[in-house]
Amino acid sequence: MTGTRKDGVIEVQYGDLHMFFVKEGMPVPDYAKHEANQETTEETESEPETTAAPVETEPVTSGVADGPYAWWSGDWYGWWVIRNGGGQFEDWVDSWWDACATIEVYDDSTGFIFLWDDSNEAGEGFCYADVTFGAGTTENGCMMSESGNFMGSDFGHADWIVDPGAAIVSQFENTICIDGEYVDPDNADDWFDYYIILRPWGTEWEDIRNADTTNLPYDDMMPLSYDS
Repeated sequence: MTGTRKDGVIEVQYGDLHMFFVKEGMPVPDYAKHEANQETTEETESEPETTAAPVETEPVTSGVADGPYAWWSGDWYGWWVIRNGGGQFEDWVDSWWDACATIEVYDDSTGFIFLWDDSNEAGEGFCYADVTFGAGTTENGCMMSESGNFMGSDFGHADWIVDPGAAIVSQFENTICIDGEYVDPDNADDWFDYYIILRPWGTEWEDIRNADTTNLPYDDMMPLSYDS
């Protein structure tokens, strides 16, 4: 499974299946409609015995406007950092990048997250995951990974447990921390631990700038380009 993001649309390809995720209320781009119609036409041409007209398939729309986990749905901004590392990543420890994410929440308490940073080309990302939502230590609940890919390395069920009330940044409102481990699928000696710190898009960071960071992993917990 691979994923890309372009013009606010997330495209996920799983084998021959293409899925498009578009924010609710946003127009469906022409290229997404074309892709959906093209797949339907190809399926119809492969079955000449049927006389039914091709069914026009609309791309999947995202999220729920309301519900117990609506807080998670939307665009996020922050940064991610390599916390510890080995092999070729040993010299990358404490390197960090600005990061953005889009989280989709569906009415069956499942969802999808797509992340990219300032080193990615437009429409590309470094991580995506299918997730589920459940009870947590706050009213916003908890997000848990089910399957995903981080820089080419797969991860699975409960490798991420993202609970805003039980995170290293729990002292701040509207802040999540995703922590995990990357292991090079071709060489297990190359690995690193990472933190991804995110807040909903448009959130002010002055409370973090002025906070006592004594018990936090870094003195500076601000995104690199926040003041740019």
